[in-house]
Amino acid sequence: MISRNARTQSPVGSGFFGFIERYFAVILGLIIALPFLYRFFQNENTKTEVNEVEEQIKLNNVVNLSPITQLDALNKVSKNQSYHNWARSLANNFGTLQLNQNHWYDWANPKTWTENDTDLYNSLKQITNTGQKRILSELYFILTARNLSTDVSTLLDKNLLIKLPLFK
Repeated sequence: MISRNARTQSPVGSGFFGFIERYFAVILGLIIALPFLYRFFQNENTKTEVNEVEEQIKLNNVVNLSPITQLDALNKVSKNQSYHNWARSLANNFGTLQLNQNHWYDWANPKTWTENDTDLYNSLKQITNTGQKRILSELYFILTARNLSTDVSTLLDKNLLIKLPLFK
């Protein structure tokens, strides 16, 4: 009489559960790895967008080193000198115009420590439509490499910000 070993494995099924049983480790690895791969590729896209913005800011800083190239860049947006002066006064009153020089001693300039909120409010309330806001935002970006709407919302006092309908 031949005795059967009780430990012999029964053959793997050929259906769905057999497939799951054979490739359990691979399926588990995919379930664990897919969210990480998705996040990795999503972060790579974000990194390229951030790098493009950083390169634009670096190019903008190079433009601002020379008054002639700065004037050329400003004239590409608008040839109206009053808009140029308006954007310069906004940047000066925010205290951001002086920070753009990128020297190690920029922190010692007292004009960069505070903003002149009343003059800022008086300048910003003269903006009557979104076309003016767009032009001033572009000119402000050329001068300071900063976003005008972000600076208004973060640096301007809240009681004055409420009175500006275009920057809410």
